[in-house]
Amino acid sequence: MAKVTFDGPNKLIIVNFGETELDVAIDLYGDWKEWAVLADNTKYLQAMRTVGGDPTTGSKVVAPYFFLMNGWKVRPHEADHQLTLTGNLFVDDTGLYGGNYFVPTLGSYNVTTTILITSDAVGITTGGGTAPSANEVAAAVWNKLLAAHIIEGSAGKIVQDILEDVEYIRANGTGGEGMPEDVIDKIRRLKRVLLTP
Repeated sequence: MAKVTFDGPNKLIIVNFGETELDVAIDLYGDWKEWAVLADNTKYLQAMRTVGGDPTTGSKVVAPYFFLMNGWKVRPHEADHQLTLTGNLFVDDTGLYGGNYFVPTLGSYNVTTTILITSDAVGITTGGGTAPSANEVAAAVWNKLLAAHIIEGSAGKIVQDILEDVEYIRANGTGGEGMPEDVIDKIRRLKRVLLTP
């Protein structure tokens, strides 16, 4: 269950009531990416960006860094509490509240905030076994059932829609003449996704 709610018009990441610990990578960045592809949320300015993940030595990578951008801020929930964010979070721009990560609560509450950051390389653990090969990862992605792809605008969902449209064409025996405009639009979207580098 998500720990935050995204308010696109007001550029706010609102911490859900009772949540006092957030992982920047999962609860902010990861959930923002999922929220952004829902409905028409891409119409709002990008909330975050990230750098890092580059390999260093052995099985270590550069720790990821996350940046709030375009005026997006975090608002703690409405209660007296301590809020802890774990991860390398920074502000990319100034905006209304300057370089602060947070905006005040709506009510008069005492909120103490802590951000736990690191500049160290991060070790990669593989659960004691060996990491999957690139071919095994690719096979797992390509062999996933299309029915599992439900996020509108994702490549998997577009492919699923196109396959349904091909069945429509077969069932109606058309070569494209009289094809519904939404079917033609889906085919164009698929071409853009597949042909865009």
